[in-house]
Amino acid sequence: MDAYIRAHLKGGKYCGGNGHDRYESVAGWVDHRLGDHIIYAHRTTDYRTASFSDALHMHDYCEILIPTRGEVQYVSGDRTELPEYGRFFVIPPRRLHTTRLLREGIYERYVLYIARDAFRAFSSELSCFFSEHSAVFAGMLDTAGCERAEELLKAIDRALTKDTGDLFSAYASVTALLLLLKNALSDDSSGDPREQLLPEPLSAIRRYIESEYASIVSIEALAEHFYYSREYVTRLFRRYYNLSPGEYLERCRIRAAEERILAGDRIADVSFAVGYRSMSAFSAAFRRVTGQSPSEIRKNSRNIHK
Repeated sequence: MDAYIRAHLKGGKYCGGNGHDRYESVAGWVDHRLGDHIIYAHRTTDYRTASFSDALHMHDYCEILIPTRGEVQYVSGDRTELPEYGRFFVIPPRRLHTTRLLREGIYERYVLYIARDAFRAFSSELSCFFSEHSAVFAGMLDTAGCERAEELLKAIDRALTKDTGDLFSAYASVTALLLLLKNALSDDSSGDPREQLLPEPLSAIRRYIESEYASIVSIEALAEHFYYSREYVTRLFRRYYNLSPGEYLERCRIRAAEERILAGDRIADVSFAVGYRSMSAFSAAFRRVTGQSPSEIRKNSRNIHK
């Protein structure tokens, strides 16, 4: 998770650390790095509408959320989920997702960011967390599972609040927690009353953008294609995704561009293939979305796989 830490340090999202893989966020929580492949945080935030900035995004690691309080809604694909006691959420790598703040107030959750190669010895046991095509989004712990999860989360917190940080104990408890959550995941959540679908107009527009991103010339043209006004489409996207349709189009283009660049395609060719008509516009968009230039993404990927 070095890239995550570097990006947050560079972006000014950390205000300090104690030298023991403990990073203090400007948002008020602490991120703990467990070895090279896991970040853990117990986050409590008093969110106001003006300060809640989460928008639709994706990353190359798995994210696991265990909410404990707060009125929020999790959005992934065409699906939305509301948290409740025992409910946890799994976002595999490269899955677009966001969190909506439904009401201002305290939002508390446990967060795990896990790289693909975190548990080589448990690859078959924990592969469900890393499948980009998995239908799994949420799981539900029974009463005994909730009690066990609470024990493990408290054990992790205790281990990480020691002066030097007991990373070994924290790592062992994280492993046990993941195995517990894995056994509570369902392969099919269809018919689950807790799950809701996004409005069909939004889903249809989103799917169209994801398939036709390279040929969309403007948001006005996109809206006209569906016989809606630009204002209506913009309201839909901002309400559920916390970003504009133009920003979503940009993310789809850059996601495709990143895949092509990492596959070895020429950067200039990629720029035009995903819908940009100038290298300067492409480079600016790429840095805006990823925090790196196209050449830096390629270089860093080569360094990781050496």
